[in-house]
Amino acid sequence: MSALRIPLVLLIVSTVVATSDLSAAEGATLFKQHCALCHGKDGKANTPIAKKLGVKDLTVSKTADAEIERQIREGKLDDKGKVLMPAFAQKLSKEDITALLGTVKSFRP
Repeated sequence: MSALRIPLVLLIVSTVVATSDLSAAEGATLFKQHCALCHGKDGKANTPIAKKLGVKDLTVSKTADAEIERQIREGKLDDKGKVLMPAFAQKLSKEDITALLGTVKSFRP
């Protein structure tokens, strides 16, 4: 590998790592802003609203990534059409939802 390629490879790897760190930090911030009220700061859904609505404990969730993203985008309704979780498609970008997915999954053991 030439001397020029090594710094370029390091730059690319550094950029990917920095982007991942930024995404994780952004996901945590978004979770605090939009999700913690119901799911709790620790994701365990141990809040008054969570108990009233039957909010899922994220630490034991086995929901697939695509379903988590769909629920963040589209929200969740009960069998009668009552909103259990609001939709965030109009508030969050695709990148925001991806960052939030990482945070949601980080609560799993």
